[in-house]
Amino acid sequence: MEKVRLGLGNIIYFAKRRVTLCNDQNCNDNPSNPGNRYSMSPFSGVLNYHINRSWSFNINSIWDPISKQLANSTLAFQYRPDEARLFNFGYTYARDGDVVESGVSTTDSINNLKVTDVSAAWPIFHDVSVVGRWSQNWNREHLQNLLYGLQYDTCCWAVRLVGGKAFTGFDPNDNNKPTYNNEVYIQFSLKGLGDIGSGNPSGLLSGIPGYNRQFGQEI
Repeated sequence: MEKVRLGLGNIIYFAKRRVTLCNDQNCNDNPSNPGNRYSMSPFSGVLNYHINRSWSFNINSIWDPISKQLANSTLAFQYRPDEARLFNFGYTYARDGDVVESGVSTTDSINNLKVTDVSAAWPIFHDVSVVGRWSQNWNREHLQNLLYGLQYDTCCWAVRLVGGKAFTGFDPNDNNKPTYNNEVYIQFSLKGLGDIGSGNPSGLLSGIPGYNRQFGQEI
């Protein structure tokens, strides 16, 4: 098992960039932007550390040496004692990553994204397990994502109910009230024969790091 992984990256430019992928003059690397004169890119760092076989954490960060500010960072802890049990906690920060108001300077702290994300998958008794996820945007004080699910899995068949909601934006016609996309799935599987139901919830479940999304597989 890998114990630790550490990485650090930076780009040093020996000349001003004349060709870029950004056509917006506000982009730092656009040839017409004064930021193009800087010879150094932001620093990118990553640290993954397995405390033991059950606990691990990772940190990803980008630091801008020009503004001398943290551009974005993600911190995540994971507890996974076995394939059936999983608990995650994460925190994400992105400077200017939550701009929703026109006319507000992107340097204002009100535009800094701050999100916590908690998720888990756990057996509650024989053949029955639950899964859930809750993430909150603390900058705008609204729910970001919510997921809940219940699964019953035996040697011959399996059934699960998974539902959730994801933030899609603000409704300007209703006092900027948060709006959400709601999804509910019921899935039934006869092992070795196939699945039936209202759809596949794999897209919802993909937001849970480390979750085993296999369903209805023969034991």
